[in-house]
Amino acid sequence: MLTASATARTYGAREISGPHRYSLRRLFEALAAWRRRRRQKAELYALSDAALKDFGVSRWEIESIVDSPNRDAAGRVR
Repeated sequence: MLTASATARTYGAREISGPHRYSLRRLFEALAAWRRRRRQKAELYALSDAALKDFGVSRWEIESIVDSPNRDAAGRVR
């Protein structure tokens, strides 16, 4: 994986600095979090009702569990 500066050198672009750098970082972090939640939902929806019941989760709770704001630093629901 290339770093931002390596990518900039590779494509001849100049590096982004200052406040825009942090805005782009937040944008990419938000995109990564959205993709992670989308993947988690797909994995849960793929489980059978019996498997979900073993976890103590019903199918109608999947969205609220995955989108819960009560997450720790690793993204796990508290």
